[in-house]
Amino acid sequence: MNPSTHPTSSVAILAVGGTGAAVLDNLAVACEGEHRTLCIDTDALALRGTVAGKKILVAPERVHGMGTGGEKELLDGLSLEEGDSLDPLLAGIQTAMVVLAVGGGTGSALGPSLVRRLKRQGAEVVVLAVSPFGFEGPRKRERSERCLRELRQVADAVRVFSNERLLGTSMARDLRE
Repeated sequence: MNPSTHPTSSVAILAVGGTGAAVLDNLAVACEGEHRTLCIDTDALALRGTVAGKKILVAPERVHGMGTGGEKELLDGLSLEEGDSLDPLLAGIQTAMVVLAVGGGTGSALGPSLVRRLKRQGAEVVVLAVSPFGFEGPRKRERSERCLRELRQVADAVRVFSNERLLGTSMARDLRE
């Protein structure tokens, strides 16, 4: 891929997973200015529906473009830390906002490795994480806490939004505030 196929902006909004894609869509519409948008997901349908400038389908051989359904184990051993087709898309990013859900699906499985990769290239990284609904139970809560611990170790800042809060209000307004 030719690096000139994306904006020259050093600011990027990167989404990982379906929830990340939904938040990216709201941010991209609400945030003025020049920025790159990239969505990484295992769900082909979610990718088709996002406004992201670049869309990367990962692990099609594992989940056949159907997403993980919140099962991080489907992506065991997969990482976004190695050099691959993302290199030209991530080149030059100085400030990254990574949006994802931490309940156990694609965002939890791939988000931390993406953040580590961005940090290694010298980017400042802010993570906007969406936590599971309270009714989703202790398993999702434990996965969320584990992922958040990992993200807090590598990101410059981590901001957590509860699904309940986002459901009850305008997502775009909450994120701008």
